[in-house]
Amino acid sequence: MKIYHIVSLSIIIYLTLLSNSCLGDDSSLSFSLNPTIQELSVKPGDKRIVNINILNSINQNLALIVDAFPFVPQDNQGNIELRNKDKIMDSWIALYDINLPQDLYLKESEKKQFPFIISIPKNAKEGDYYIAFVFSGKKDISDSVNNAPLIINQEVQIASLLLISVENKPLSKKLSLINFSTPLIFTKSPLVFEIDIKNSGRTKIKTRGKIEIKNILSGKIVSNIVIPSHTVLSDYTRSLKNYTSPLVWNPTKSIGIYQATVLLDNEDDSKNLLSKSKCFIALPQEIFLIFIIPIFIILRKIIKK
Repeated sequence: MKIYHIVSLSIIIYLTLLSNSCLGDDSSLSFSLNPTIQELSVKPGDKRIVNINILNSINQNLALIVDAFPFVPQDNQGNIELRNKDKIMDSWIALYDINLPQDLYLKESEKKQFPFIISIPKNAKEGDYYIAFVFSGKKDISDSVNNAPLIINQEVQIASLLLISVENKPLSKKLSLINFSTPLIFTKSPLVFEIDIKNSGRTKIKTRGKIEIKNILSGKIVSNIVIPSHTVLSDYTRSLKNYTSPLVWNPTKSIGIYQATVLLDNEDDSKNLLSKSKCFIALPQEIFLIFIIPIFIILRKIIKK
C-alpha cells in the first residue's frame, strides 16, 4: 500500500502560532491556505460546502493541483499518514461539482476561495472520516555547478484537514487519562510533564485542561499551566510529551515538596473531569550537589573496603 507522509497534525491544528506557507524568493513558489483544519458533523444524505482559501504570495501566476486523500494517525505524536485514494470516498467530494484531482490557477498576488462540496450518501456508515485536501505546486531551484546551470523541479505540498463525523445521533465519546508523569527530583528548570490520553470512543474528542502545582507544606497553589486544546481522533492514543509547546513549569527559585495534578475533560462534557496527581521534590542544583557529593564519597569508600 502506498503511503504519503504529510505535515504533523498537531502543527496544523495550532497554526495560529506557526506558518503553513510554502515560502521562497521571487523565483520560487509561494502560497498559503486557510483554514488548516475544519470539522463537520453530518447525517447520512446531507450535503455541505467546505471553503478553503488559497493565497498566491508571489508576483506571478500560480498553477496548483488539488486532490483529496483519506488519512489515519501515524503515531502518538500527532503525525498522520495519507492513504491510497478511496473510490467510495472520492464520490463524496467535488470542487465546482467536478471530482478531484483538479488543476487550480491563481493570478499574481491573488486570494481565491474554493468551495468543496461534500455529499454524504444515504447509506453511509456512522463514524468518523478523515480527509486531507493536498495542494501541490512546483518550484524551480537554480544553482550552478562547474559554471553550468542546475535546475531542480521540486514539488511543494501543503494540506487542509477535514474531520467528518457521520451520525444520526451523537456517537459515543470515551476519554481516558492513561499516563501523567514527571521526574521525582527536580533540580533545574524547566520541569517537563508527560501526558498520554486515549480516545476509545467512536468519534473525535476535543480536550481542554490544566496542570495545577501545589506546595504540599504550605498548601498553596503556586502555578496553573494551561494545556492547549487537542483534537484526539477516535480509537487513538495521543502523547503530549514532545508537543510543539511542551508542558513545562519554569519557576525562578523553588525548594520543597510539591504535588502536580492534571485536570482534563472533553469540551463537550465538562462533567466528566479526569485527574491524576504526582508528587516531586524541588531542589536547586547547587543544594542537590551539596547532598549528593558526600553520599557519593561515602559509598565509594564503602565499596573500596
